[in-house]
Amino acid sequence: MKSFKYIVFVFSVLFLLSSKYAVSQSDNMDYKLGMVKVLSNDNYEAIKYFGLAIKKDKDLVLAYYQRGVCYTKVGETEKAIQDFSVVIKKTPNNYQAYTNRGQLYYRTSEYRKAKEDFDKSISLKDDNAYTYLYRSNVSIKLRSYNDALKDADKVLSYLPSHKGAHKNAAISATELKKYKIALSHYDYLLVQSPDNANYYALRGKVYLKSGNNAAACKDFKQSSALGSGEAKFDMENNCK
Repeated sequence: MKSFKYIVFVFSVLFLLSSKYAVSQSDNMDYKLGMVKVLSNDNYEAIKYFGLAIKKDKDLVLAYYQRGVCYTKVGETEKAIQDFSVVIKKTPNNYQAYTNRGQLYYRTSEYRKAKEDFDKSISLKDDNAYTYLYRSNVSIKLRSYNDALKDADKVLSYLPSHKGAHKNAAISATELKKYKIALSHYDYLLVQSPDNANYYALRGKVYLKSGNNAAACKDFKQSSALGSGEAKFDMENNCK
């Protein structure tokens, strides 16, 4: 959740700095007060002022956008979706709004809607690594593993050390029975996080599926030693 809020904040800043959306907010004092509250992380007060700004100017896109960001931060998912939907209706080429709404649909398990929004965002801006990551997450939920692997690889072309992308690639490759690829990603993750019980357990499962029981049992043992109950179960059932 923390990383999601950070990315939404980044998109918020990008949106604010984009001159094509910088309309009459400079003349709207309630909007200005809302932004002051955003900067002090007082999201509920910011929501109040953005609402007042919208009452004065129903076409003030930035107020809807910033209120959507604030609703996201405080967990008001449906209200955030509504605000980003207004932004999209008024500025249909706004890739940030599609990405943010897609993330919210993902949060509510509306995976196909999320994918549609990520598809649209990428069609508008095809070099945003995080949107590819989010679409990879959705594709895993939809069991579209080829698509998930392709998007994870795209993320890694921009961000070679991104752990989430490596994990998505490993999960997808495992489901596609591309075990060498999956193992290479888990190997990388364990170099970066050598005490991660989950990575050992997941790599162990890949070894098991590929027929390398000795390596699988070694990973299950290590994962179990690091506190994984599931790995202990796997070890008891697959290792002698």
